[in-house]
Parts: sequence; C-alpha cells; structure tokens
Amino acid sequence: MTILQSWSQGVAVWGRTGMDKLWSASNAAVCGGGVKEEDFRETLSKLIGT
Repeated sequence: MTILQSWSQGVAVWGRTGMDKLWSASNAAVCGGGVKEEDFRETLSKLIGT
C-alpha cells in the first residue's frame, strides 16, 4: 500500500511517467481536503464527473 500526501510527492519519487502508471493501475483512490495542486484537482474533477 502506498499513501502519498500529494501528487508531486509521488512524482518526486517515481517521476511523472512512473506516477502516471501507478495512478492508472490503482484500484482505489482517496483524496482528502486541502489539495492545493490545481492540475491534480482538475484531473480528479474530470474523473468524478457531474
């Protein structure tokens, strides 16, 4: 199990390509409040939909 405090924390460890692979292969994703990374919030919003 991997728990990250932010998207950029994962990118710092595995690089953008590696983080994209981890994200696309994950079975569950939990996002708590306080996310300050605009690009990541936009990605989540598109996944969630209306």
